[in-house]
Amino acid sequence: MKKTFKRVITMVLCLALVLSVSAFAMADDAESKAEIVFFGDSVTQAWGSDDFYFCQRVADGLGIDNSVFVTGTSSGVTVEKDGRTTNILDAKRVIYGNSGVRTYEALIALGAAEYDSTDTYYAAVSSEAQTMANEAVKNTVNYVKAVKSAKTIVIQTGSDDVLYYAQMQSNLLGALGNIDSMTTDDIAAVLGDYAACLAEGFANFSNDFPTLIERVMELKSEVGQVMGKDYNIVVVGAYNPVFGLKIINESATPVGDLISGITIAMNAKFNEWQETYGFCFADIANVETGAMTGVNDTFIDFASISVHDSCIATHPSYTEGYDYIARQVLAALPQEKPVIDTNIRIDLGSVKSVSKVILGTAVLGKDSYSFDPETRILTVKTLIPSSTLFTVTSVGSDGRVYIATYQVSYSIKDGYSAYLMYSTVDLASTVSIVANNAAKVGKAAISAIKGLFAR
Repeated sequence: MKKTFKRVITMVLCLALVLSVSAFAMADDAESKAEIVFFGDSVTQAWGSDDFYFCQRVADGLGIDNSVFVTGTSSGVTVEKDGRTTNILDAKRVIYGNSGVRTYEALIALGAAEYDSTDTYYAAVSSEAQTMANEAVKNTVNYVKAVKSAKTIVIQTGSDDVLYYAQMQSNLLGALGNIDSMTTDDIAAVLGDYAACLAEGFANFSNDFPTLIERVMELKSEVGQVMGKDYNIVVVGAYNPVFGLKIINESATPVGDLISGITIAMNAKFNEWQETYGFCFADIANVETGAMTGVNDTFIDFASISVHDSCIATHPSYTEGYDYIARQVLAALPQEKPVIDTNIRIDLGSVKSVSKVILGTAVLGKDSYSFDPETRILTVKTLIPSSTLFTVTSVGSDGRVYIATYQVSYSIKDGYSAYLMYSTVDLASTVSIVANNAAKVGKAAISAIKGLFAR
């Protein structure tokens, strides 16, 4: 009797073990339903707007069902709303994005980098980036499955690799907290430290970003997929977050000049890697920010900067800026009938009308350009030599007159493009401000930072 009872118990335990192993194997074998995957920082999170606004608009534009899984400290992962699901494998839209996320955290999510809790970056930026790294480790298997399943992978990383990394590692804002009592040499020393951190961040970005592209392509090759045929990678470019932003102390100092060369160098890298790997590139260099709209466009002083106000100023405007990014991502995807266009087309965001276009010192006639108020696209019909600057005077949705200066570039592959150099509501006063404050800010430091990434 005892032997029989032991046999029964043994059989029951063996059966339970087999069932548990089978259940684990079935769970591990579960497939992802993802059709689109996003990796990015606070722009992907859509800081200052509804959570993940531009991601949702892109997915809407592609007709993907609103079943979304988001990872992030402020995104309510455990809350189901607006089509959200807590099961990553059930989601058609999978988003990994939050403030502080570098390319390195995306590599962790795809099992291509190790998580190091002692990384000084996590201590400098806040708990958000470290939380995202922990989430990446926890969900690596599922993010890999999502990438293998998706037809579109959107990557919007890089800015936090360089700009945010340098700002936090150098404690730029804290170091300039007593700017009124600092000498020119003091400011130059602070900016010199900032420039060194920018260089370090740029080196990390230059190493990590191509590694991320290669990892995605490797995962896709494991399931026999070819880029351009079975799936597309869309890389979202960089923009200068401080266009129009000013420091207000004794007078207004435009801080956009400090890093004007960095995002240009980042976008040059993206273009170089596009040639190497063949991904799609969404250029957002001309995106409208909160500072450009005149909302939260100044820092009253360094010591009292509000994190909320500074983030609103430096992030894309809601909704125009984020809508622009969504349009650029959708436009970057392969079209059924590509159109070769020799005209220059610029998305002007919230502009209502265009009153003047100046090439050099010559005002272009109305027959040389057109503006569509529905799409907000300015089309310059005349052929303009590469590297030429031209100026657009327009009226914004807020009724103010804006003056923006663009630089033209041309390539055989992509045709003409126009990159925003600076935008202001009063060009003359901006020039005056730059001249009056050059000594205070330190010409040498500005030149060092601007030239740091010059090609």
